[in-house]
Amino acid sequence: MSFKHGKFSDSAVLRSLEKIAFEKGLVKEEKITKSAEQLVAERDLSSSNNLSQDIIKLCAGLRRSGLNKHAEEVERNYVNYKRAQTLYEVSKEKGEDLVDFAHPEGGHVLDDVEGKHKVMTILERQQAMKKVVNKEPTGKLSVAQAIRAVKNIFAADPVDKRKMTKHEYLDFLRKDLSKTVSQITYQALGVYNFVEPLLTGQNDNDAMKATATEVASKPTIANLNKLLANVSAARAEASPTWYGGLNAEDWSVASGQYSTLTATINSAIQKIKDIDEVTASGEVPDTATVAIKPEELESRIETQKAEKQKVREQARAKKKFETEEQRQDKLEEGDFSVATDQELTSTYRDVPAAQEEWKKRNINKRKGDLNAAYKGSTGLKNADAVIRELNLYKNSPDIINPDYQKYKSARLKWLDGKISQVNSAKSGASSQLESYKEMIDGDTTNEEFNKIFQDSRTISNESSNLMMTSASVKSALEKFKGTIANENSKIDATKKA
Repeated sequence: MSFKHGKFSDSAVLRSLEKIAFEKGLVKEEKITKSAEQLVAERDLSSSNNLSQDIIKLCAGLRRSGLNKHAEEVERNYVNYKRAQTLYEVSKEKGEDLVDFAHPEGGHVLDDVEGKHKVMTILERQQAMKKVVNKEPTGKLSVAQAIRAVKNIFAADPVDKRKMTKHEYLDFLRKDLSKTVSQITYQALGVYNFVEPLLTGQNDNDAMKATATEVASKPTIANLNKLLANVSAARAEASPTWYGGLNAEDWSVASGQYSTLTATINSAIQKIKDIDEVTASGEVPDTATVAIKPEELESRIETQKAEKQKVREQARAKKKFETEEQRQDKLEEGDFSVATDQELTSTYRDVPAAQEEWKKRNINKRKGDLNAAYKGSTGLKNADAVIRELNLYKNSPDIINPDYQKYKSARLKWLDGKISQVNSAKSGASSQLESYKEMIDGDTTNEEFNKIFQDSRTISNESSNLMMTSASVKSALEKFKGTIANENSKIDATKKA
């Protein structure tokens, strides 16, 4: 015989026995109690500031109403919502950390491939793009610099400023004080002319006017304080609250005039105090600057050029090798072009190839010194000045005047010939300089170089060919200008006749 488990309510016999038992009182019926969840839902279904509690109440209410499917859907959506909030925050690790973990040495450099070939990581590409976006302009002359350079040429806006000297700052303050005193006289007279006809009898406006005249001739703190007192008294007498004062409409005008005059007087007092303080201490504030004239900028411009050249050289040196490790690799391979001067004279002083590199650098440096001597020479500057003057005269009214078209060709031919003459002298001096540069090699001693350097300075500065040619052309140009002026006068006289 076998037994099978089943539900009590599935058997008709058991249900009948249960019914008889209840009727005869053999079994007492148990009172059904509601769950805590149902009791809470029935008791309070109002919303609160806690989303989680509201969701629980809602789902309990739905189930009490028999909407189990809807309650489960709400619960599922809420769980997914809470899970999504922390889905990517299971740890403090970021995407950058993951990339660094996968590529600890950065992007991959392709070996045995000509040129620079590197497969960058996503972070390296991002950094490269940021570098391009944030890069400063590298053109030779930006628009703003070009505008400033043009203004400087026409002396309309000097390109730089410097701190004032004590003498300049005191002169500036005294001129400013003089302007302020003039304003005081003008403003005092203005308020007097407006108020005086509207008041009766003698009043303090007369004293104010007299003291303002005294301040104009002797602007001292004592006189200015005296004027302040007079202005205050005159203002009180003109006030509508004073017996015989102005009406409200006129007072609105006069009140503003008195206030302006008072402020100007106080400004003058402060300026006198500033003058006394600077005179005693000799200190000039950093904000007191003055524009530097173009001719004062020559030394500063040269310094800036040298600094820019240094930056360019550093940039070029940096481009030679991407990392310090690569530079060291090149040094180990015998490429000493990337070595510093200090390394050549200390670390690698016993290496023949390094010493050859050092000799080559010395040769280039000495030749550079010769070039610098030539470019900064008096002779070359004089020659360039003469050429500039010749070109300037080519565009003068004496040459381009339409009335002188008949003579223009001959005059231009003469000027071009003189320009060619000076340029030929410059070429001669430059050629001589090149010949001296050829004399320098790795075996040239310091004494020999000094002798060559002195000879080259003679060429560039005092060469008879360059200096005398420039002087003779300059003299010829002055005579030429005189001759042209006489010819033009004759032409003009003939035309008038």
